[in-house]
Amino acid sequence: MASMAIEEAIIDAVDGSSSFKHTSFMYLPSLFKESDTDTLLKIMQEYSFATLVSQSDHGIQANHFPIHSCQSDGKVTLSGHMSRANPQWQTLEAQDEVLVIFQGPHAYVSPSWYAPGTHVPTWNYAAIHAYGKATLLTPQKTYDDMQSMVNHYEANQTSPWNLSLPESEKKEMLSAIVGFKIEIARLEGKLKLNQNRTREDRLGVIAALESSKNQIDQKVACLMKKYTFT
Repeated sequence: MASMAIEEAIIDAVDGSSSFKHTSFMYLPSLFKESDTDTLLKIMQEYSFATLVSQSDHGIQANHFPIHSCQSDGKVTLSGHMSRANPQWQTLEAQDEVLVIFQGPHAYVSPSWYAPGTHVPTWNYAAIHAYGKATLLTPQKTYDDMQSMVNHYEANQTSPWNLSLPESEKKEMLSAIVGFKIEIARLEGKLKLNQNRTREDRLGVIAALESSKNQIDQKVACLMKKYTFT
């Protein structure tokens, strides 16, 4: 949306930022930067269907997977699996760095929700970029990771399903997939939630989003209430 670009350009002019001064790979004005690992990890775990981006001799590859995120001893690790027929796995380990993009909730913001004045539309959203080195998992570690992922997603089911397969079916399944893990070297978090607007404007946006029938709009309102009034 062109108006969002205009809004962020204005923010750059105000805080002295420019794209040439950012050390991040995601465009990240200081007002919208989120560096707290626990905050980012929580969003990554809630919105875990992510995009894995890597490079090959034929160009950029991007595919979409559920990604398991965890933290141990201060280190964040991502893991997942893909079909063996997907060529992306063949070049993962050769890359110095791959990127995983997590898209959190996002919503259109109407100028009519602000206090009276001249305004433009924008878009509020949460996005996280995770960079790290990928390695492939052994079949057994792939199976263990799948069990952990299934247990996580089945936890809220009335009758949780358990990944417990006969040995022959387990081998057949594992022969058709490839597991991977990514040791994260850095995280970039962006919570663009009207931090550049007045308190009155933010409250107007929150009220409008909360009244929406769209659950994603309501999620954005929750993020605004949590992270823009501290």
